[in-house]
Amino acid sequence: MLGSMASIIPNQKNAHHSIRQSLDSHDNVEVEAAIFAASHFSAQSRDFAAGICNKIGEMIQGLATPVDLKLKLIPILQHMHHDAILASNSRQVLQQLVTSYPSTKMVIVTLHTFTLLAASSLVDIPKQIQLLLQYLKSDPRKAVKRLAIQDLKLLANKTPHTWNRDNIQALCECALQTPYDSLKLGMLSVLSTLSASISIKQYFNPPPGAVSGAARYVDLMKLAQECSYHSHRGIAAHGVTVLTNVVTACQDIDLALEKDAVFGLESLLVLSSQDGSAGAQQTLKTALSCMVKLAKCRPYLSQSVVESLLTQLHSAQDSARIYLCHCLASVAMQLPVLGDGMLGDLVELYKVIGRSTTDKQELLGNHDMARELYQSLLTQVASEHFYFWLNSLKEFSLAEQCLTRLQEDDVGLALSAIADSLKSYHKGIASLTAASTPMNPLSFQCDFVKLRIDLLQAFSQLICTCNSLKTSPPPAIAATIAMTSGNDLQRCGRISTQVTPACCRSDPGVWYLRISPALIRNLLHDDCLFLLEKILVWLASLVVSVRGRLYRVAIQ
Repeated sequence: MLGSMASIIPNQKNAHHSIRQSLDSHDNVEVEAAIFAASHFSAQSRDFAAGICNKIGEMIQGLATPVDLKLKLIPILQHMHHDAILASNSRQVLQQLVTSYPSTKMVIVTLHTFTLLAASSLVDIPKQIQLLLQYLKSDPRKAVKRLAIQDLKLLANKTPHTWNRDNIQALCECALQTPYDSLKLGMLSVLSTLSASISIKQYFNPPPGAVSGAARYVDLMKLAQECSYHSHRGIAAHGVTVLTNVVTACQDIDLALEKDAVFGLESLLVLSSQDGSAGAQQTLKTALSCMVKLAKCRPYLSQSVVESLLTQLHSAQDSARIYLCHCLASVAMQLPVLGDGMLGDLVELYKVIGRSTTDKQELLGNHDMARELYQSLLTQVASEHFYFWLNSLKEFSLAEQCLTRLQEDDVGLALSAIADSLKSYHKGIASLTAASTPMNPLSFQCDFVKLRIDLLQAFSQLICTCNSLKTSPPPAIAATIAMTSGNDLQRCGRISTQVTPACCRSDPGVWYLRISPALIRNLLHDDCLFLLEKILVWLASLVVSVRGRLYRVAIQ
């Protein structure tokens, strides 16, 4: 609890003192809680970080500290970035740890803390890149190599300008030498990120006074050309990405890579457009993005790019044709490359796609595209009611788009997604109410949206309640509470005392039956029946209204 309040009371001296004392406790639960709190306070408070740094270092280097506790203490040092002296002291401690404890777990935790500290302090990033490349090249353990690649990717994303030619050259040599596709894929991912930044220009343009050696370029070009035709889709995608980025960024250097880039993209296009899997679709998107970028920077290549796309349209999977058409549209918006003879084929193909049920199913649920369409139509209507109606549809699409972020095991993300969805739903129902008229009150639409809001609020409350019950009491002391009370149900916390009176005490099995998955299915079934009941009530009222209108017409 104290650690969760670090952002509110970062400089509270009493809290700092309590954490220091708890680190010396003989209770493992208290020590772990103190480590959690120390990590959060170190990230927020400069004074606490400066005061706790030496103590953390002593505990880590102490022989009496167990190894598993050291693994939990080491990540605290990543927050010692508030000044250069503090970061330097933490780096020295981490350097000694890497040398003294060569076990896999210790090296992985220490290197990752090294990287996070360097990325936050922005002081020793070049040294950290060299250290990671050294472990990538010389350490035989695949787990350490994967960690080094992961951290190199992080530094490539955050500070690509700190990479020099030697770093990129060393990474290319490692990628050429490794026999493992998984490691090659990770290293090519780093090179793909670097090739889209300023570091690629630094690689091909030597600094003033340096000797320009064409041999230095051979490894990068050789690696990209070989990987462009690799059987692994991910490796091939990164290979053509590197080629495309090099061709785009180095237009003033004659590298003669344009044909290699086009041929690699065409090969990847054929490979990925014939497969309907999710991985193939992602690879196809990468290839098409590279084609658009290549056609923009090299206009004389646009004709061959368009011809390749049109040729592949007829044999591609239905799901891939949509992306191919999007790519054609992007190229055509930049350059007039579509001839008169090509338009007829496109129109006929569009009719075929429009009649395909598969594509219709894929277009369903594309709330992000629907929101953009509604947004573009807002200023095209002449009535205020139509404006509010389209605005409500836009908000509803945004609300449903927020719900697509839901993940099964991430409670925080689920609550955030539902909260954002409810916010958009409330905005939408306000606009929908403003769009109603006496002749068209939109009562059913408003009631339906209110039911949707109530359902999402109920789910949000259910998640919060389940999360609260799961951590009350904390798992570390639940067994102790159950043993003290003599009732094994007490390890479930207050929920056992709240639910038990509603169940049959004489039959313990009934209590478990009441909270079985069947109960959850029944609750969901009741929600569906509730919605069905509301819809039937609306239909009944609609029938009565229509019958009354027909009766009045008959009298007249």
